[in-house]
Amino acid sequence: MGTFVADPITLETKGNEIIGLAELFTENMNTMYSTINEMTSTDYLSPEAKEMAIKIGEYKQDLINIRNVMSNYGSFCVQTSIDVLNNQSDISDSVRGVSA
Repeated sequence: MGTFVADPITLETKGNEIIGLAELFTENMNTMYSTINEMTSTDYLSPEAKEMAIKIGEYKQDLINIRNVMSNYGSFCVQTSIDVLNNQSDISDSVRGVSA
């Protein structure tokens, strides 16, 4: 069995960065779909452009799923950091003979 090496501070930092990027992804996605909604509700948009906007709209759920995976992975990294720190503390307490 391999050895698991994790720096909990790095895990937490990177996890929070990923969560932040997922939030930025959400903001950009919302801006894009807001623009698409505005485009498709106007009469001056060409039929081809309107069709393209509608096609882009069909990918919204896929983009939401990508954002969810990003956010969940970031949360996993943060939680793993907490678990690693708790585990290290439990091992130290056990070695010192401290009971919970």
